[in-house]
Amino acid sequence: MAEFNSADEIIDAIDFSILRKQKEAMLEIMSAVNGGVDQKKVDDAQGIIHLIDHIQDYAVDVLGKDENEVFNLEKED
Repeated sequence: MAEFNSADEIIDAIDFSILRKQKEAMLEIMSAVNGGVDQKKVDDAQGIIHLIDHIQDYAVDVLGKDENEVFNLEKED
């Protein structure tokens, strides 16, 4: 198991190409089930999307990661 000394180290170790795909998958799934599940569950899942957004923002704004590496800018524009 990896050991980290700070949140910066954790975020720096994230494979953002995988995280981008996972975020996109969650958004697609949420769109597909919209109206078919309890609103509380949708809100909970949306909270995870917001967490990913904040991690991505932090990686670019604080850690200096390339925004093209962190974000799927083609789809988010």
